[in-house]
Amino acid sequence: MLYAWPGVAQHSLAIEPTVVQRMQDLAAAGQALTVPVVTDLMTDLYRSLVRDQDHRFAELFHHLLADDTPLALHCTAGKDRTGMAAALILLALGVDRATVQHDYLLTNQHYRHPPLPQSDTPPEVLQVLWRVQERFLQAALATIDAQAGGLDGYLQRLGLGPAALDALRARYLQPG
Repeated sequence: MLYAWPGVAQHSLAIEPTVVQRMQDLAAAGQALTVPVVTDLMTDLYRSLVRDQDHRFAELFHHLLADDTPLALHCTAGKDRTGMAAALILLALGVDRATVQHDYLLTNQHYRHPPLPQSDTPPEVLQVLWRVQERFLQAALATIDAQAGGLDGYLQRLGLGPAALDALRARYLQPG
């Protein structure tokens, strides 16, 4: 959904989530939607974010480097695609993985999902969809390590070589 605010430029970096569609397909095929099944779907989503959406994350970093205007980053739920983008930004800025993981898990303390319509989906399954888990981000980071040889290799794929990383850090970090 796009918003019109005076003086605010919008940059849509569409990443279509597949979890709900995959849940619908499984249910139509007669498979029960259980916590383990949906947890696996969410874990796969995070792997696919870094594997299949690197072009979108490259666009995000391009915008971050293009100018220094304030940035609001969001998506429908604001926890998975946005959480992955925020994690990548923090990692590119040099924040250690443990701190990034801690920041990501704060979502569970602060995120409040909107009221949901009646559903046949069990409440415990919906909880998997509306919360984050350590394993989700870990799956994404393990994919980065396995397929790009680590964070530096992945950031290179996003167009963030040493000079771009230095520029990003100079723009977004305060001297300390």
